[in-house]
Order: sequence, then structure tokens, then C-alpha cells
Amino acid sequence: MWTMTNNNKWNKKITQLDRKQWGGHQLMFRYTAHNYYDLEITQSEEGFIATLTKKPFDVPFEKKPDDADMLFQPWWEDVKAWGIVENVKKSG
Repeated sequence: MWTMTNNNKWNKKITQLDRKQWGGHQLMFRYTAHNYYDLEITQSEEGFIATLTKKPFDVPFEKKPDDADMLFQPWWEDVKAWGIVENVKKSG
């Protein structure tokens, strides 16, 4: 839901998305990443140490809308998602 305030600014309402209604909804987005985080796990006397090191890609990674992802993949358990939605019919 989007609402306009009396000072002409948009208010956005973030709502939790229902898995039954939004399951399988395609997410069409694009981004380019120039870096990634490399994870190194080493064992210590106290347990394990996880180190994240920011490293550059040799060639930037580009996520294109053709590589669509979906909300609520069937194998995701106990997952939650939130969104700002507008003009969507509620099921049921």
C-alpha cells in the first residue's frame, strides 16, 4: 500500500507476504557485482573460526532478469518474506 502524505512524500507500508499467495512469484531484477566474500573456516582450540575476506571478481558478475528467481522455493522451510505491494488482489 502506498499513501501520499500532506507534504507530498510517499509512505510505504511493508507487509509480510503470504507463502500461499506469493509462492513461485518470479523476481525480475538485475545487478552487477564487482566483489565477493571468500569464506575461510579454520579450526582452533576453542572451536572454529570463520573469516570473510572481500575479494574482486576477475570479471564482474552480472545477474540479469533472464535468470529469474522465485519467492518461497518449495525446499525452503520456515522462510519469511516481506514486500511493498500495490494493486494486488488477495486470494481467498
